[in-house]
Amino acid sequence: MTNPIIEEVRAARASIAADLGYDRTKILAWARAEQAALKMKNPNKTSIPTPDPPQVQSAIFVQPSTEKPTRAVGQA
Repeated sequence: MTNPIIEEVRAARASIAADLGYDRTKILAWARAEQAALKMKNPNKTSIPTPDPPQVQSAIFVQPSTEKPTRAVGQA
């Protein structure tokens, strides 16, 4: 079963890649330019939501050892 939306996205992606000669650098530059144009059009809306950073619930603290370090054999 094929999804028409997925097929449309794949066709658009293939068309853009072909127009840019399948050059990754050109494709990335094109994508960045498109993203910048969208931000200029609507600066208050982000196209990709960013998740909140994870919150630290607790921290583990290790007590320093009270034992004196031992010297290796042959050291003075």
